[in-house]
Amino acid sequence: MRITLLTPHFASNSLGRTYCLWLLAKSLGWSTSIVSTDRRPIWKPLAGSAFAEECSVIDAHDMHRVADASDLIVSVKPVPESTGLALRAVGSTGTPLLLDIDDPDLEAALGWRWTPRRIGKEVLKPRLLHELRTIRNAARRLPVIASNPYLAAPYGARVIPHVRHDPGAGSPHTRTAPVIAFVGTINPHKGIDVLRKAFAMLDLTDRTTLIVTDAAPPDAAQGERWIGPTSLEEGVALAGRSDIVPIPSLPLPYSAGQLPVKLIDAMMLGRAVVASRIPPLEWALGESGYLVAPGDVDELAAALNALRDPVMRDSLGQLARERALHRFTVDAQAGNFENACRSALAWGTSRR
Repeated sequence: MRITLLTPHFASNSLGRTYCLWLLAKSLGWSTSIVSTDRRPIWKPLAGSAFAEECSVIDAHDMHRVADASDLIVSVKPVPESTGLALRAVGSTGTPLLLDIDDPDLEAALGWRWTPRRIGKEVLKPRLLHELRTIRNAARRLPVIASNPYLAAPYGARVIPHVRHDPGAGSPHTRTAPVIAFVGTINPHKGIDVLRKAFAMLDLTDRTTLIVTDAAPPDAAQGERWIGPTSLEEGVALAGRSDIVPIPSLPLPYSAGQLPVKLIDAMMLGRAVVASRIPPLEWALGESGYLVAPGDVDELAAALNALRDPVMRDSLGQLARERALHRFTVDAQAGNFENACRSALAWGTSRR
């Protein structure tokens, strides 16, 4: 099969989802190409990778040619830069289209109540909102895959979670002064401020450490190590050397449906995970980690403190790894992804 992954942004962390779908397509032996109209450099964690070598910048008017040369277009994210562009192209070429939803982009943009912010958007960006509504209507007709059940439900989508090849288990859980690693991009909904406050409540005399993959802020505190952004491989290696991986996401409109791939990495590596009690995180983690109330500094601090015990970390880490190997490896999801793509092909053929 000749499959084109149309991604909206090369420079943002949304490219991580495209990378997951690329892993699945490559595992099936399919011919793949990754295209975008975004001319910015590749998102740093994937820069210089084999994946990056298959990324190509196109002009919007070239999308018809790309679609005509493809058996299937997979549009990553229901946004104008990908799905809006794809809908216009396949309308004339007849190429089947499969929509991928890995974040609540439409819900965040269109699901607000009539607040001053919403009214302002309607006035200032009417064309954008019109296109987003068009995409939402199309999503209700098109074949759709989604990264978790929370996002899949409104569209009757097939769940294709984020995937990884098995990197093997990380370091043994032996330290009594654990290393806590926050790996990934710092965004407001990720809860880094909550994590820092919880970390500050711990007894740091045993040299418990918090490592964060971002530049150090002016108020970097005792026990914090800010190491700057990393590549994907470096981030996975760091998580594997750590003891605890916190996912302190906040229940904001955008994060409420998000499944961070760093959770999958941490589970695969057998790390002890503390995550916010948000539906996609609960679904992924199950009973293989700590779930805490989003934004609750005291509860997060208590969970981190409990995980000073290496025996507890080892027990949870083994459960998390077993769950990840069953659900989130490329091998576990390749057949599911193939079925989704072939169903989209059949649907596209029936519509011609």
